[in-house]
Amino acid sequence: MKQRVVVMAHGHPKFSKGGGEHAAHALFRALNQQDNFEAWFVATAPERHLAFGEDLGSLNSKELLIRSGSCYFFNNSAIELDSSSGLMQWFQQVNPTAIHLHHFINLGVELILALRAAFPKARFILTLHEFLLLCPLRGQLLRRDGRLCQAPDLHDCLVCLPDRSANDLLMRQVRMQALLTSVDHMISPSEHLAQQFLRWGVDESMISVIENPLGDGLESKGFWFSSAKEANSVSQRQASPGRFAYFGQIHPAKGLDLILQALRLALVENPQLQLTIHGTDIYGPAHPDPMVARHFSHIRAEIRLLQPQVLFHGPYDPSELPALMAEQDWVVMGSRWGENSPVVIQEAMRQRRPLLVPGFGGMAEKVRPGLDGFHYTPRSASALACTMLEAASSRERWLELVSTQAAGPDDNEIIHRHLNLYYNTRGL
Repeated sequence: MKQRVVVMAHGHPKFSKGGGEHAAHALFRALNQQDNFEAWFVATAPERHLAFGEDLGSLNSKELLIRSGSCYFFNNSAIELDSSSGLMQWFQQVNPTAIHLHHFINLGVELILALRAAFPKARFILTLHEFLLLCPLRGQLLRRDGRLCQAPDLHDCLVCLPDRSANDLLMRQVRMQALLTSVDHMISPSEHLAQQFLRWGVDESMISVIENPLGDGLESKGFWFSSAKEANSVSQRQASPGRFAYFGQIHPAKGLDLILQALRLALVENPQLQLTIHGTDIYGPAHPDPMVARHFSHIRAEIRLLQPQVLFHGPYDPSELPALMAEQDWVVMGSRWGENSPVVIQEAMRQRRPLLVPGFGGMAEKVRPGLDGFHYTPRSASALACTMLEAASSRERWLELVSTQAAGPDDNEIIHRHLNLYYNTRGL
């Protein structure tokens, strides 16, 4: 009998370009390529993509869109959940043997609990993407004043969330605990993230460290360089490897402003350095979040000051990534929080592009210093500037890193470990 797996995500990559959405969709596609599996994809979507007053929509027979929840703090569901509702009837028709949750935001806690009650024999898997179960402020263990938070408690959270009461926080904690008890197993894409949850009290047998699948988009394009010689063949336009690139969403926590500040410092010593930015369209309509809108304004001003050494290319499709990375020497990250498993690291490794990453979190875990790239002191523009200058100083050193850089996790192994969990939630 075929395993019937519903992969659920907080967004669809057609509308939301985050790494988590792409990882969830890559898993859905991979499952449908397995002999004994059939998979469906359920993702939240912006309201304008649903018919007026409707909770559900679809892209095709395998991909369902549902109304997104709006409360980021309590993570409430925003759709009808009784047995006669359209969503529950759809699930009854599919009759899943496993439900894989890639996140819970936008989906909502009530939806997950209702599915658990309706399908008590199905295996429920939750892939963690950050610390939102632990941290009610954006899930980054980053305090409102910008300092790192090691172990959130009620009083610290009240400082970060002055508009919330102790009762609000306790009620949220009860909801998060209910969510945890409804799943059979959790997947953490990094050891760093897993250790945080073990310290929180999650049993070791309940969590497996498995990387997210990258999907088949990159390998099929033929840009995966198998040797340092091949990688160097597309990177010989200048004597020193001084072309850096940023790939990803533009958000204060991602630290693009820190990268721009570091570049400004480094250009004093080496005016030939270049930075290319591939990410969110910061020149489009005003962002609804005032904090992010102010950040966009700051980034635009920094780019103007640093032109022509900074080029802004805006959004990109994942299928374009190999060609875009082939034009660069280094991929640089500026994250201000200990990210779990940024997909750009896997993408850069597939393309044999060494990385410059802050030395903490999952980034330090996945990028071996001196082999896959360089670490620098987190949240320090001056430290990153020094690292950029060192990186650009020697093509021989760059070639050495390209030759020692790991190719990244193998998707076949990643999928195989996922399949084991659908059969056995203890991952044995």
